[in-house]
Amino acid sequence: MSYNVRLSPSEVEFSVQDGQSILDAALAENITLEYSCSNGQCGECKATLQSGNVEEKTHTADVELKEGQILTCMSYPHSDLVLQAEYIKELQHIKRKTVPAKVDEIKHISDDVLILKFRLPPTANFEYLSGQFIDLMWNGQKRSYSLASNKVINNTLELHIKKVKKGVFSEFLFNGLKENQLLRFYGPLGTFFVRDSKQPIIFLCTGSGFAPVKSMVEQLIESNSERQIYIYWGGRYRKDLYSHLPKQWEKEYENINFTSIYSKETELMNGEAKGYCQHEVLKQHQNLNDYEVYACGSDTMIHDAKNLFIENGLQDEKFHSDSFLPSN
Repeated sequence: MSYNVRLSPSEVEFSVQDGQSILDAALAENITLEYSCSNGQCGECKATLQSGNVEEKTHTADVELKEGQILTCMSYPHSDLVLQAEYIKELQHIKRKTVPAKVDEIKHISDDVLILKFRLPPTANFEYLSGQFIDLMWNGQKRSYSLASNKVINNTLELHIKKVKKGVFSEFLFNGLKENQLLRFYGPLGTFFVRDSKQPIIFLCTGSGFAPVKSMVEQLIESNSERQIYIYWGGRYRKDLYSHLPKQWEKEYENINFTSIYSKETELMNGEAKGYCQHEVLKQHQNLNDYEVYACGSDTMIHDAKNLFIENGLQDEKFHSDSFLPSN
């Protein structure tokens, strides 16, 4: 048995089979709704059920669901549905696929961060939007990593990988991975990308959450965007901010501003701040009504930032995020 789902206001329709979640069914028909983790942890796939009945599986997302709201990744229809949810037409041409790739370069830039470059087959024809992520697969396991390159360049892609303490996958990537080793990945995934607009942008990231920010800023630079760009990158210590690119961008482009924020650093230099990046944003921007925000990093930072920013004028639909959720 299958059920029909109609999206409002786009009027796009698709079918959901028995035992299939709303999100999985939509993606199977290349109809992209807002999502990130796809397993009930991040809460990005919220939608409002306008008519019909669903079975909602237990989820762990730390989000407040208003009356009528569901998570599409954890909801299974028991009837035809009308769902208020954004149909993201910008991703209509993007095809998700499994791609073989060889390790081209492994660069350890600190004890717990490495930059990994993959070499794709010339026939891969892999397309994505800056900000999206892939699932890297090895030995029956998979982990999600954001793409740090804004496009495939010379058949290569770049990932920034943060080491997870006692993580099996991390142990392999940091100590077992070899150049020219063959791996596979699936993607592109997620709905984290820069929307077409003239509004100023605030990028907010912690740790290796800088990877998709790098990708998106490079895409904006390449397109000669004149939008004002504010980058806030947070870490515990100065060494946690592993790239000098934001400082270079700030020097080269009048519309790019960068602030580094440290929660535990004791002595600060010019352009640095103490505390947490979401709080620093509010020190510099008292009213966020005219901004768009793109946040990537820890789930705690993202939820805290969204609540704070909405309290200070940001429109809910102008906050876009990609949570880095715990894994091993």
